[in-house]
Amino acid sequence: MGPDVLCGLNPRLIYARMTGFGQGGESGVEKAAGHDINYIAVSGALSTLRSHGQAPQPPINLLGDFAGGGLMCAMGVLLALLERHNSGQGQVVDAAMTDGAAYVSSFVYRAHLFGQWKNDLDTVVS
Repeated sequence: MGPDVLCGLNPRLIYARMTGFGQGGESGVEKAAGHDINYIAVSGALSTLRSHGQAPQPPINLLGDFAGGGLMCAMGVLLALLERHNSGQGQVVDAAMTDGAAYVSSFVYRAHLFGQWKNDLDTVVS
């Protein structure tokens, strides 16, 4: 049962779902199987995890699964609880690990653009 049915039965319900690539899009990738390394590679975050002249070093499953997925989903649930407290209405929280990884790592790109982060991003960001 999806959120349309369940939220119709209980308008105060908070329905959270977490996916790898999101719920939709033109590419069809949302139906593909994935793993943490796929999510951070597609988000662009993997390219930041390397030393000069070296291949990227994946951070086990911390960036895509835990931060990009779990943390973003948990934050969405907390914000949905706040909204429900204020309005009485539940929410549908949709967290995509690829989007979350891009968001969580956005500070690296910003720091690089302002000269605060030095690594091989010169070839990626420039």
